[in-house]
Amino acid sequence: MTPGEIDIGLHVLDHQLLDKNGRRCGNVDDLAVEGGPGEKPEVVAILAGPGYWGQRAGWIGRLAGWIGGGGKSRGGRRPPAAVPGEDPRSRQMRTLSSLQRRKVETESGRALGRCHDLRGELSGSKLRVTGLCVGPRAWLIHLGVRSHDRHTVIPWEAVVRIEGSRIVVRDDAAAR
Repeated sequence: MTPGEIDIGLHVLDHQLLDKNGRRCGNVDDLAVEGGPGEKPEVVAILAGPGYWGQRAGWIGRLAGWIGGGGKSRGGRRPPAAVPGEDPRSRQMRTLSSLQRRKVETESGRALGRCHDLRGELSGSKLRVTGLCVGPRAWLIHLGVRSHDRHTVIPWEAVVRIEGSRIVVRDDAAAR
C-alpha cells in the first residue's frame, strides 16, 4: 500500500460527521461512487441517515433503520447495481454497500472470493477508487482482526462488468 491509499470502508464508514461549528451531526453510513468498469470511479457523496445504514447492515440494520426512521421503510433491499444519471454526460452511480459482499469471478468463471471493501487513493479533496479488496483476509481486516496491507487487491482497471450479485474481472487479474 502506498501513502495516500486507504481501504475506503474500513477508514471512512461509521466515522463521525461534524458540522461547520464542530458539532456532531451523524455518521458516515454509506458512500456514493460515480463511475463503472472502464472508468476511473470516485467517491462523490457521503450518505447518512437511517435509510442508508439499514441497507448495508442486513436485516438487523433494516430493523434499526425502520425504528430510527419512525417506521418508514425504504424497501429493505440492496440498492440497484447502478443508478443512471439524468444528464447524458453523467457516469454510473452506485453505493459502496452495493459492491460489498458481491462474488468476484474471472471472465472464465474462476471464483476469487467476495468483495469486502474498496481500495482508494486520496489526493487533495478527491477519493478515487483503485481496487477491490477480495477474499477471506479482506473479510478479517473488515472485522479488525488483521493488518490492512495483507489482503488481495484487484486493480479497478481489471473490472470488466458488474452484474447481478457478482463482479467480473479479467482472467489475468487473479495472478496479481
